[in-house]
Parts: sequence; C-alpha cells; structure tokens
Amino acid sequence: MKHFLLVSVFVFSLTACKKNKKEDAPAPLKKPVSMETEDMAAPKEEKLSCEVLFQRHGKCLFQISDTIKVYNIPVGNSPRKGAAEPLVTIVEFSEFQCPACKHFAMKVVPEILKKYEGKVQFVYKHYPLDFHEYALSAAVVAEEVRAQKGDEAFWKFHDMVYENQDKLSPEFLNETASKLGVDMEKLQKVVMDENNAHKTRIKEDADLGDKVGVEGTPFVYVNGVLFSPDGDDLMELIDQQLAKAQAAVNAGTPPAKLYAYLVDHGQTVFETPVSKEEQEKSLKAKEAFFLEKCKGKDSQVASFVSMLSSCSKEGIACDAFMQCVESKVRQQMPEAE
Repeated sequence: MKHFLLVSVFVFSLTACKKNKKEDAPAPLKKPVSMETEDMAAPKEEKLSCEVLFQRHGKCLFQISDTIKVYNIPVGNSPRKGAAEPLVTIVEFSEFQCPACKHFAMKVVPEILKKYEGKVQFVYKHYPLDFHEYALSAAVVAEEVRAQKGDEAFWKFHDMVYENQDKLSPEFLNETASKLGVDMEKLQKVVMDENNAHKTRIKEDADLGDKVGVEGTPFVYVNGVLFSPDGDDLMELIDQQLAKAQAAVNAGTPPAKLYAYLVDHGQTVFETPVSKEEQEKSLKAKEAFFLEKCKGKDSQVASFVSMLSSCSKEGIACDAFMQCVESKVRQQMPEAE
C-alpha cells in the first residue's frame, strides 16, 4: 500500500521544517494576477471529474523532470537499520524537534521497512536546525547513547524522543538516556564540553547536507535520488530504484559495493537524462495513482480534491493554481513549527 497519498504530498511539503524559518506568522500568499478578486473571496466550484482535474493540472501536481540528479552521499559511520546488504539505501537528513521528522520516522519508515524487508536500509544523518532550541543537544545525547550502547540503543533513543517530542528538554534527554543504561557522569562531561567529538561529527553531517542541497528536515535521498514531496510518490521512487539496483546486481555488481556503484560518479551530483518515453510512462503512472485516490472514499482525499476543484479553471497558469491550492491547505492546518 502506498503511504504517501495525494493529500500527504502537500501536507508533508508544507509542514517540513525549512532551514530559514520566519519567526513571525507567515503573511497571506499574494493573490495570483491571473485570478480575479471576487473569485478568491468566494470561488465558484465547478463539478469536475477526476479525469478533467488531471487533464488540467496533472503536470502541475506531479512535476515530471527531463533529468534525474543522483547525489553522492557517503553512508560513512552513520546510524543505520534495515537490510545489511540493501538494494536501496535511503538517507535521511533529520533532527529531533521537527514535527515532520517525527511523522516520517514513526509512520513512514516502519511501513517501508516492513514492505521492503531485506531490501532497504535507512541511514540517519544529523541536520539540527538553529531555530529549534533542543535539536543540537538532542543530537549530541543521541550520539553519546550510541557511543556507549551501540546502534540499537541509538534507535531506541530516537523513537523515545519522537514519541515524546512535546516533552523535549535537557531534563527529558537525560532521563531518556538514563533509562537506556548510559553512564550519566560520562554523558554530562560530554554535554558540558563545547568542543566534544559528537558536535564535530554532527557538523560534518550538516555540512554534507548543505553540499547536497538540503533545505530543511526531513530531506530524503533514495539511492542518491532526492525524494520531492511536491511531485514524487515515495513508494514508486523506491520501486524504480529497486529495479535499477537489481539490474546492476544481475549484471555482476557485488551487493556490498552496490550503493557506491549507483551514486559515486566522481562528483557530488551526477545528472542523467530521462527519455521522453520514461517521462510519459511516469506521468501515466501518476495519472493512475491520482485517479485511484480521487475516486476512492477517503474523506481526507475527498476534501483535498474539493480544494483542487475550487482552484481549477480552464487555462489557469500552473503557478497560480498551485498557489491557490497551497493557500487553502495552509488555512486548514496549524502553522508548522
């Protein structure tokens, strides 16, 4: 079952924690010049079929690129879980105070690991955001838990923090580390040291993230290909990369060297063209996905389709349509942290 439903594409992208957060509440989006004031105030909803909606706006909702960028992101000594010799390596740049990171870690990751058991590995890279007060300290404590108790304890700490994200504080971090059997005297020495080795390692992760274009959290790469919640279906992307990886293994690439073979092209980012045939195939797949969800009975999807219909006009520019939809999504959800 695909996890990222049509609604989630927008909710995920709008709630993700951006690198440059504005402290004040965001100003209302400007009215697109191609839409009349009276329409914005009281839009007249057409009764549109799912087919018409996709015909009008499919290429806006699901942006089909004519190239694929593959980022060379070394796994290094980062925490990982899942398959020991995976066909697909998913690297997540994340932090512990971002609500969207919690959703991804607690809802999305378990589904993927279950569906692709023995084929997928998750790798965690630190990317603490400056405006989250406890993000860096949580990362430091997580790394000390890992240093003392290993990767299994790191992932336990990871889950415990996300499960209690609303309690995040120095006291809570200490309490959680203590429950995992950490030597608290050693932990306090690390925390008090402004130049501790964990901070150096965390900064290396963040610097790598900057190098490969991370703009917030969570930022997710599937065998080096950036997952874009604005236009990708995560399960579809994983399936595509599984097929490529399996073809490479069948051609003789050793599983232990597979990830490097797929992502390391001697440069940080390698761009490869996508044929017209593949673009059309991808668009057809997204159309089938859209129509399936649009015609289903999920109330959230129905609400989202209603938003699409209210913004839809024959010939409306893609930017204006998307701006209208995003504005309506924002109106129906609290501002992300």
